[in-house]
Amino acid sequence: ISSKRAILTSFLVDLGDIALNVTAMIITGSVVLLAEALEGGSDLVASGLLLVGLRISRKRANKKHPFGFGKALFSWTLLSAAVMLVLGAGLSFYFGLQRFLEPEDISHIGLAYGSLCISIVTNGYGVSVSTRRLLEDRPLKELIHVLISSTHVETKNTFILDVTGTSAAARGLIALILYQVTGY
Repeated sequence: ISSKRAILTSFLVDLGDIALNVTAMIITGSVVLLAEALEGGSDLVASGLLLVGLRISRKRANKKHPFGFGKALFSWTLLSAAVMLVLGAGLSFYFGLQRFLEPEDISHIGLAYGSLCISIVTNGYGVSVSTRRLLEDRPLKELIHVLISSTHVETKNTFILDVTGTSAAARGLIALILYQVTGY
């Protein structure tokens, strides 16, 4: 599995998640799905930046850049992480606080459950692709060591994007269950 495949998989998963969650959010009025769509949007931008960085880093050396462009990937990865943090966490917190202060009922909650379950599965697939790229035929028990020592910064970033996407959808599912049980 190549770095490009891992990043492209994450990009396509996030694109699908945004479309699904925005549609379901409009129908249900759920802030959980809005937060999931925002998280998917920040992950989409971050994956897009990783794709740009990967493309630039593969340029050949020239007279102006005799050592090539390989280090450009590190800058794009850092920018990707900053976008993920600011957009995903910041906007989700803001809209969650707004809904906490002014609660609204959720309609068609089954659609919200379905949307989040699909997000868990698709982001889980992205995690599996990134994990296979990072491990490169090593056993799964070495994942933490590989995350620390691997030089595949773009794949590590993609792995983190997909893990946060999966966990955000799982937390959203728990939040909806609590909403349905408690009514708040």
